[in-house]
Amino acid sequence: MKIIPHLVYFLAGVSALYLVLAPKLSELPNLQAGWVTAALWVGAILLLAASLIVRDFGSRLAIFSSSIRVALYSCFMILPIVARLGYYHVESRIVATHEVPTW
Repeated sequence: MKIIPHLVYFLAGVSALYLVLAPKLSELPNLQAGWVTAALWVGAILLLAASLIVRDFGSRLAIFSSSIRVALYSCFMILPIVARLGYYHVESRIVATHEVPTW
């Protein structure tokens, strides 16, 4: 049994779990979509599971969960650049409402 890959999977899983839990621990608003948060949870749990599984299946889980996380983070890096270049259009609307007085 090789201990180094499992240690790397465990450290990556713990850091992925921290990145998922950081908005809840710091009480900051989580501005990510629900499916993104769910995908990050799945990636973190699969990395932790890969650190516990001894066979080749653990390596496959680690590759799968790492590819999920890399795809999400690269999408978040590429979308603002593409929007700035004008290939991706983002539409936002400002809505004015009456403020309800609090007595």
